[in-house]
Parts: sequence; C-alpha cells; structure tokens
Amino acid sequence: MRYAFCVMRSTLCVMLTQAIILNQKPFKEHDVKITVYTIDQGKLELIARGVKKIKSKLAGHLEPICLSNIMVVHGRYFNYIGSAVSKNCYLNIKNNLDKICCARQALNLVDQLTKQNEGSGAEIVFDLLQSFLDILDIHEKNEVECTKKTKLGLKPKQDNHKLLFHFFTLKLLSVLGYQPELYNCVVCKNKITLNNNWFDLLKGGLICSKCSTLSNDAKNITPNNAMPLKISNDCIKVLRLGVNSDFKELIKLKINEKLILETTQIIFNFQLTIFNSPC
Repeated sequence: MRYAFCVMRSTLCVMLTQAIILNQKPFKEHDVKITVYTIDQGKLELIARGVKKIKSKLAGHLEPICLSNIMVVHGRYFNYIGSAVSKNCYLNIKNNLDKICCARQALNLVDQLTKQNEGSGAEIVFDLLQSFLDILDIHEKNEVECTKKTKLGLKPKQDNHKLLFHFFTLKLLSVLGYQPELYNCVVCKNKITLNNNWFDLLKGGLICSKCSTLSNDAKNITPNNAMPLKISNDCIKVLRLGVNSDFKELIKLKINEKLILETTQIIFNFQLTIFNSPC
C-alpha cells in the first residue's frame, strides 16, 4: 500500500512515506545520517537516533538496499526518522556479491544524479529504482530464458546483472531529462537509417552517416574529449529496447559479449559526459 502524507501534532510536523534506503553515514556517538529516496519528496537526508546501539529496533529496517515505511519528524535543525518498518529487505540481493555490487551502483547513481527535497518526478524515479531492485532480487543468472527469437548477436550471455544496471542507468538518465535521441539525427533531424551512424556524446544522440565527417579513429576517443562514437546497428536496437522495454523483458535478452561491451561503453561514456558537462 502506498502512502505519503503529513500530519501536525501541536508544533510537530510528521510525514509518513515509503523510502528506499540509499546509504548511511556515522553521526555522533549512537546516531547515523541516512540518505533515502522517498516516493513523494525525492531524496532526503535524515537522522536516525540510537541506531548504533545494540538494542536498537530501527537498525534492521534502515540498512541500504531496503524498502521501508518510515515516519519523518521535522526538527529545527535536522529531520529525524521517528519509526521504520521494512517492506522488502531484498535478501536475495544481499546474499549475492554480484547483485550487491549492481544494487549499490544503482543506489549511488540515484544519489549522485538527484537533489534533496525535489518532489517533482520523485514517484517516477522511485518506481524505476524499486522495479530494478525487484527484478534483481528475484532473477537468477541460470534462469535466463528468451521467449522470442533474437538476431542481436550469436552467443548467449547468461549473466545479465551488469547489463541490467546499465539499462537502469539509461532509463534513469531518460526520466531525469537526458534521454538520448535514438530515432532521428541530432544534426539534420532526419530519420536514422541503420547504416554507418555515430553516437554524439555532447549532443546526446545519433548522427547519421551524411552529417558525420569523422574519421574511423574517432570511435576510440575518450569521453573527456566528448567525441562521437561509432555505433553498430545492433547497438542502436539494444539502446532503443533499453529505453522502451521494462526490466522483465530486458533481463531475457540474449546478446553476445561484443555487443554487450559496445552497449555498456556507449551508456557509460554518455553518463560520464553528462557528469562532466558544465551546468
């Protein structure tokens, strides 16, 4: 059940909401400062009192990679967590090192790309992060099955956890306003034909063969120079799927290692370019 509302108790403002725990840091002797992403207020930094104490009842409900119902108490200098009850601790993730790594990367990315107390669009980001954690939690790499025939490569790749994280990155960038243009040339605006195209990191999308005057050496340029990268037809198709398909479909993809490498490099370099671009 979803809920997010604020009530007034004399001069005390209390908010009940759902939150995904992103990280926590030490704060004073027995307290911790916890960063959460809530369904209605976005990212918040909250103080959890007494969590370091051995008998603390809150500690298990406020661990990173955890979905909890929390009560936020607004204070004069800090906001505090009054209570917390975990809804999903994602135990399957926490019992698998590869999954922990992917989940941590996703939480850190949300922390890096979002600002505090931005309620606009918070539910979309919250749903995206929850969906990613849900599918990562239930998915086993030996269970990868493709119900539809695919021409995206020849050799199946069974462990899709890291690829799934890069799809999460692509989706997160998209909902935050950085969705790459994958259907029309960012220069001439004409529809892209699947032949000799480039991905422009600065312009955030594809450049058609007619508009590109780059040499073949440009495909190995680092993101610090933000030069366009050569992109294959299959990689364009995978990126389009990454933006438009849900995680349940994306986890079924069987693509070869070469295409996985190309796809993840495009997404990673695009992400770095956005981070390094001046505001």
